[in-house]
Amino acid sequence: MGCHSEWPELIVARALDDLCNRRRAALQQCELPFEDSFGVLWIGTSRGLAFFKSGRVQVPRDAPDLLREEAFGMSEDKEGWLWIATSGHVLRVSNQKLSSGGLSSAEICEYGAADGLPNTMGVKRNRSVVADEEGRIWFSLTRGLSVVDPSHITDISAPALPHVEAIMADNDPITVAS
Repeated sequence: MGCHSEWPELIVARALDDLCNRRRAALQQCELPFEDSFGVLWIGTSRGLAFFKSGRVQVPRDAPDLLREEAFGMSEDKEGWLWIATSGHVLRVSNQKLSSGGLSSAEICEYGAADGLPNTMGVKRNRSVVADEEGRIWFSLTRGLSVVDPSHITDISAPALPHVEAIMADNDPITVAS
């Protein structure tokens, strides 16, 4: 019987499947394993992201709500940023801050129509987010294929505009004259 090159991949796949089966109640559905340049194995689940680090599966502590959506795909750019396609968003986050529990919602970069993406709804398929040799990140979205070139992104961006839905005091709405 000869050696087969796919055996190590099968061993990893079986280990990941076993890992997901043991944590199924917490993670729901395990999908999309992705290993970043720091050796952290990221796992997309129906409840957001999880990661395998230091011999155990963990869920990011105090993760912002955007990262609790179903994760459909992820990849890493040349600068070490983690790009994620969820059920309704395209996001860029620091994988180191996320895995250490030090990521705030203000540190999540969300991309959309204003950035040139026709839509931001990811699709659930194998390798729906990939990085090419030139460092671009490709997304398979519900309305087609989109690409982001992280080398064109500047750190100087406009802050998110807040949207105030209500002002209340002692559970009573306050009317503000315009």
